[in-house]
Amino acid sequence: MACLFGGEARVVDLLIVQLLAQGYVSLNVRNRSLGVVKMLPSDADRMLRNAMQQIRLTPEIRPLRAALRKETVEVRRQLSRNGLQVNIWISLLLLMLNASSLFCAFTFGIGLWVFMSTDGWVWVDIISFLLLGKWILNLFSRANLTHQGMKVLKAIRRDYDVYDLEKRFAVVGTGALSGGVMDELKGVFTSVDQEVAAESSCGGCGC
Repeated sequence: MACLFGGEARVVDLLIVQLLAQGYVSLNVRNRSLGVVKMLPSDADRMLRNAMQQIRLTPEIRPLRAALRKETVEVRRQLSRNGLQVNIWISLLLLMLNASSLFCAFTFGIGLWVFMSTDGWVWVDIISFLLLGKWILNLFSRANLTHQGMKVLKAIRRDYDVYDLEKRFAVVGTGALSGGVMDELKGVFTSVDQEVAAESSCGGCGC
């Protein structure tokens, strides 16, 4: 569910939410880190066991998130095997094709604007271009999902248990975190995301 709705990043954050919600780790807000409180049972999910092991090695949230990305590979493979997500290389190809389509639509729109300069044609051009752009952007947003994956995603959004924290987080992300330590975790996630975004922006402008 997390991978369908939020990609690999949400899968990683869900592992953290699960361990914290179930009392296996504690959160140190000041250091933005996790600490092991108790051992997982021997029959615990393999991804959770791997996440717990990684927390011992990398307790700080930001590097922990990066280290746990490898745990999402099997999730993507499982979705592909079940026909819900396309192969990663096909997904990249679809994104490239969508980008080309968006560029062609933009070029076509500019061309119509130039050669059909009457007011009526300009408004037709604007409306057509906006509708085409919206359609292509929708393709961008679901380029990694199959038709069956989209159907499953819609069914989950309609029927999931909103009172289950872990399922709610899988569907809506950090907006699902509220109350006590979950509010604190939400603040940590937000601050880390803002830090990463600021560094990316600064790197892009040569700060």
